[in-house]
Amino acid sequence: MSYPCEEIRPIALSLVAELEPYCQRITVAGSIRREKPHVKDIELVAIPNIEDMQQLGMFIEDTPAPINLLNAHLDHLRGQQHIVWRPGSSWGPKSRQFWWENRPVDLFQATKNNWGYQLALRTGSAKFNLYIMSNLQHRAGIQCKDGYVWHRESGELIPVPDEETWFFLLGLPYIEPERRIISVIRQHA
Repeated sequence: MSYPCEEIRPIALSLVAELEPYCQRITVAGSIRREKPHVKDIELVAIPNIEDMQQLGMFIEDTPAPINLLNAHLDHLRGQQHIVWRPGSSWGPKSRQFWWENRPVDLFQATKNNWGYQLALRTGSAKFNLYIMSNLQHRAGIQCKDGYVWHRESGELIPVPDEETWFFLLGLPYIEPERRIISVIRQHA
C-alpha cells in the first residue's frame, strides 16, 4: 500500500518530535526525503542518546550500562501501545519496524561514524544504492560491511559523518535526495 507524501510527512514529523529528546540526531529519510508523491512507509535514521547509569551514580541490578535511551523509549511506547510492532519484522538493537498512527515505520540507528552512509543508504532509492554498490564501491577502494564503510586494503574504518563525505568517497559531487537516480550518477561517474 502507498500513501500520499503530503499525508504521511506530518505523521513522520510527529514521530521525529516524539523521539527527538532521546536522540543526538534524527531525521526523515526514504521516499519522503526524496519528495516522491507516494510513499510506502516512513523511514527514519537516528543516533540514539546513550546514558551510562554508573557514570550518573546509579546502579540498577541486572541493568546493563550503558542504556540506549531511544530503544528504552521505543520499548516504553510499545508497552503503552502507542506503537505496534510489525509482526515478522525487525525489533533489534540497530533497527525497529513498527506502526505509528497506522503507518509503517522503519527506524535505523546510526553512530557519528556512519551517519552519512546510513542516511544516504536509507534515503535511497534502492536502484541508486544498487548502482553505487555494484559499480562505484570497488572503484573507490571501499567496502560497506556491518553498516559502516571500511578501507578495502587496510581494513580501517572510514568515518562518514555526513552525506557529503559519502559522495566524496565515491568520487561524486553531493547529489540532492530528489535527484538520486541512476542517470544522475552516470553523468558524474
